[in-house]
Amino acid sequence: FGTFKEWASAGAGGHTIWAERLDSDGIDANDEYARTAGGGSHEIPVSDKLSADLTWLVSETDARLNHSPSALDGVLIPDSDDPNDEREQSLAFGGARLEWRPLEGTRVEARVSGLDSNRRFTFLTNPDGSGFSSDGTFHGRLLSAGASVTQDIGDFSVVAGWDYGRDFLSQETFLDPLPNLETESDQYFNDYFGEVAYRSGPVSVGVSGRLNTHELAKGRATWDAWGSLQVTDWARLHARTGTGFREPSLFELDGRILSSFGVFPLGNSGLSPERSFGWDAGGE
Repeated sequence: FGTFKEWASAGAGGHTIWAERLDSDGIDANDEYARTAGGGSHEIPVSDKLSADLTWLVSETDARLNHSPSALDGVLIPDSDDPNDEREQSLAFGGARLEWRPLEGTRVEARVSGLDSNRRFTFLTNPDGSGFSSDGTFHGRLLSAGASVTQDIGDFSVVAGWDYGRDFLSQETFLDPLPNLETESDQYFNDYFGEVAYRSGPVSVGVSGRLNTHELAKGRATWDAWGSLQVTDWARLHARTGTGFREPSLFELDGRILSSFGVFPLGNSGLSPERSFGWDAGGE
């Protein structure tokens, strides 16, 4: 209830910028929230064979947090208004991509980006003095880079590339009058990928693969195959199958409970990547 959103954007000559403001009274008392955000994208034609793209985003969010409803021994515990719990979050992202076309049918791409996220959770004891308090900050940073080469050979297209990322997590809690307690962890990943695709007339087929190596979790190789057929001018059939996986995040591996009693491990350093197999088929 009582939610208002204002935004504006402008663009010209391959450049776009935007800004947004969101305010809400929430549903109950002490659960209002607000967000201010802005960003932009910029296309820069360096030469006939070289172009660059820049993207950026900044955001800041403030929210009051009520106690969520829960159940204990089959008894419903309703949500409650709490003026002492809140979350502050800021995020900044910037990325750049460079594309070089040295020869006809050849494209070389390089990418680099950085993400910084800072999230602070604060909750105090209940008015009657029960419960416990916490004032903790989770600060994450992700630096990534990658490159790929695409070569068109007749009706075939061949892609080979590499992705690298390094992830940092700092968890800090404030225990007055005790000294601040802080833990830091980091990890890296390397991905190598390739794809071969064939497109001719109404037929398009392709197969791709990715090999991942990870500092703290097991590596995994995945594959993907797809195809489509333009049956008539107005109908197309398509299908895809493949495998996938997701590495555990740094918080899943090394997360902490930050409280007035101290810092306690929450993550599981022995987690393996989640794996999946899927397929889909359809028509348009």
